[in-house]
Amino acid sequence: MEQRSEKELGKQLGRGATAKIYEWENNQVLKLFDHEIPTELIEREANKTRLLHTAGINVPAAGNLVEINGCLGLPLEKINGKTMQEHIIQKPWRMFHYWRMLVELQIKLYEIKPIQELPPQRKFIKDTIQNTSKLEPAMKAVLLDSLDKLPDGNSIIHYDFYPSNVLITANGPVIIDWMGAFKGNPLADIARTWVVFSNYLSPDLPVEHVPIARYIRPIHRQTTKLILKHYLKHYFRLRPGGEKEFEAWKPIMAATALNESPRFGVEKVRLKIVQDAFPQVK
Repeated sequence: MEQRSEKELGKQLGRGATAKIYEWENNQVLKLFDHEIPTELIEREANKTRLLHTAGINVPAAGNLVEINGCLGLPLEKINGKTMQEHIIQKPWRMFHYWRMLVELQIKLYEIKPIQELPPQRKFIKDTIQNTSKLEPAMKAVLLDSLDKLPDGNSIIHYDFYPSNVLITANGPVIIDWMGAFKGNPLADIARTWVVFSNYLSPDLPVEHVPIARYIRPIHRQTTKLILKHYLKHYFRLRPGGEKEFEAWKPIMAATALNESPRFGVEKVRLKIVQDAFPQVK
């Protein structure tokens, strides 16, 4: 792997959950991952991004990994545009428009010819639930039994499909951050988006983490509920049926997310989704 100097980094352009984004050479940006992100996950994201780009999906082209001060960086094609989330923050009166756009982009992914080289989502979900320390054995057993009864799928699944991972450009939307890409059931992916955005129901969420204009912070929980309802309504308008199956996926995806960042009370939100689905399990 090529060793590069920190001096070669340009201006910092952004910050995500796992990496900082810098200007880079050859009309690229560099996604410089945090020290604690495992090399295997970074290599997986690089390989998946290349695979999806080769398949003709509108994702940034990826270069070869570089190392800077012990951190791995992934050079990516520079995409000129703002994230969908930035547009929502700037124009909150258009948020439902953007969430409808998000649904339509998500459905387009499901309709693309499957990519068999992507790893199966079901195995990841099963392993994650089995290995979590956040659930009692009885609840794990119920969740895994429910998972076994749900149909498999072969669609392209992004796994973190929400407004901060869609860039709006002059040539159309571009989807970024493919570390979690799988092949799987579309309704599992819809449930994943629903669960992740449910984070904003947490009463402990600081104002700087609210993904809508700060001046409507006092009603952000009500607004979040409206967005979640609108998101599902638009999806099932375009793809009728499957509501019952979605409800079955919801606690499974909430349980899968328990191993992720527990900040700001979101773990309580996810646990409640699981417990509300199976109140009989203690």
